Amino acid sequence: MRCVWLSSFVIVVAVSVAAQTSDPRKDCSENANKLLQQAWAAQPMNVPTNNADPTKAESLYKRAINDSPKCRRAMGLLTALFVRAEKHKQANEYNELLLKQYPDDPAGLNEKAYLISILKKDYPLALEIEMKLLDVPGFNKNGNVFYSIARIYSLMNILDDSLRYLELAMAIDRGWGSKANAQIADGFENVRKDKRFWTLVKKK
Repeated sequence: MRCVWLSSFVIVVAVSVAAQTSDPRKDCSENANKLLQQAWAAQPMNVPTNNADPTKAESLYKRAINDSPKCRRAMGLLTALFVRAEKHKQANEYNELLLKQYPDDPAGLNEKAYLISILKKDYPLALEIEMKLLDVPGFNKNGNVFYSIARIYSLMNILDDSLRYLELAMAIDRGWGSKANAQIADGFENVRKDKRFWTLVKKK
């Protein structure tokens, strides 16, 4: 079920990382940028399922990183590709590589919070990271952060806050897919037991 949520997650990562690097030549060489384009063509990150060639995309992203070790977009997109395939340990490896060089990268921190919730189940730490992202100009205008917080609160079985942040995500209605995601996505099982959840997601 998780793939529904991840489809929106990787789109957020792709857009956010690209937006933060206003001049792609700064972090990535011309060759690396070409490899990124080929990787995206091999596996577009804005489609719901891996129906293209993720193995080829993975190889191309790795080549881009070897070519330009500071290429932020390559590390972010490769992390997202691994998350999408539920290869969380590999995703964590490249997420750590990205944050080692760009410790304040909002998209990287958003990925880190998700991976912590999956690999370590340290929900308070994941929540702390997401809450700090609400103070990042621009990034806090994206519904994905609020949706991610709602998911963590659900995992913690703090349902009032889960519902509150899900409603905030729905109000922004950008960057996290649609209200249908939470109806089937992993992580929202606890809050789905609350009848208020169904009233909320059925709002037009």
